[in-house]
Amino acid sequence: MNYKSKRWKRLREKIMRRDGYMCQVSKRQGRMVEANTVHHIFPVEDYPEYMWSEWNLISLSSEQHNFMHDRGTRRLTEEGRRLLMEKAEERGIKVMDEKTTLVIGLPASGKTTYVSDHIGSGLCYDLDALAAAVRLTTPHAEYHKGARRLANDLLPGFIDNAHDYARDVFIIRTAPTLSEIKQINPDAVVVCTIDGDREGRGDVMDFDVDAKIRRIDRAARWAEENSVEIIFYSK
Repeated sequence: MNYKSKRWKRLREKIMRRDGYMCQVSKRQGRMVEANTVHHIFPVEDYPEYMWSEWNLISLSSEQHNFMHDRGTRRLTEEGRRLLMEKAEERGIKVMDEKTTLVIGLPASGKTTYVSDHIGSGLCYDLDALAAAVRLTTPHAEYHKGARRLANDLLPGFIDNAHDYARDVFIIRTAPTLSEIKQINPDAVVVCTIDGDREGRGDVMDFDVDAKIRRIDRAARWAEENSVEIIFYSK
């Protein structure tokens, strides 16, 4: 969002004038403090559809604004989340919690297509894409154990930090082991299936397909047994 645009400046002034140029959170606390910023209750990064909605804007002091955001990650703090949930209840908006989706399936089964269609403003960890990036090649163009091991070793750090930057997080793997699935601890598992012949993609046949299929089936059973949402997708 361009905070220097004329449209934003006009809207900002309108909200400040509506709120009497006073910090609305401080006012609730019985303190009269001058406002100097306008805050998006539903963050623009996660809810761009509410970017220009006047009900989504509130005048705050710098102090109170700092309480709403983690300045390092720009994610909402507990106070910011509380204000968001209060507004969501007032407006009848259903707020989705943070969600981690594991997307699995053989090469050419549509994993990247599925994520591209659903990622929105989220983040994605794609093992093959990361491995290819450190080799300056394209996914599936070659098999390089060192690059894949490095990409795999980066996964725990991604899992630990991804939700500091995005509400929706996707992890693309071909056929993870049960220990890897438990480490990811997904809220949903998407199983991408291939219709028809796989001969069109040579890289599909570069590994033990049957072993991978068994792992994929095991992952689907794990999701069912643990009441994790499971989605079957065929592009």
